Amino acid sequence: MGLVQISDINGILLTAFYEVQNQLSSIANVQTEILKKVVSLETDVKHILSSSAQSCVNLKSTIPEHPVANIVELTTLENWVSDLATSENHDAMVRYLSIIGQGIVKESVYIILAKLFKNCFAESINCTGKNGKLEFQKSVLLAVVKEAVQLQAASASSATATSDNSSPTIKNPKRKKH
Repeated sequence: MGLVQISDINGILLTAFYEVQNQLSSIANVQTEILKKVVSLETDVKHILSSSAQSCVNLKSTIPEHPVANIVELTTLENWVSDLATSENHDAMVRYLSIIGQGIVKESVYIILAKLFKNCFAESINCTGKNGKLEFQKSVLLAVVKEAVQLQAASASSATATSDNSSPTIKNPKRKKH
């Protein structure tokens, strides 16, 4: 037992070098495959966003006048949504509103309500109808808003919006300052 010869050390180092080189080549191949998948996913996302935008335009053109500016327009929209002959109107309204929402429930509700009501008319509505205002909690649009927020949240996988956690946001869109 004795000294290790230089040729033995060179052989060991050369073998280790080739093993590292093979591993680096394998890593490069995996990175190339990952990059191909990312590019493919990016293309898919662009396609989905494009079709969602087109879908939103198509849906908007079928929905009656909105944002609503008066009680007549509100009644027209509610009647269209609650048409008993077809649930397509209800479903179309939910899909349209879910597309324009955001990932956060509270923000989605604000954006959706802004698409439904013009500010001047929204001031005459509250959830309970207190102070002589229109009562939103009895409107068929409340269910549509809730479903749209739930659908948007579920599709965004950001949070599960239930009627329990979307109702307080709808009931109290503006916090009272004390």
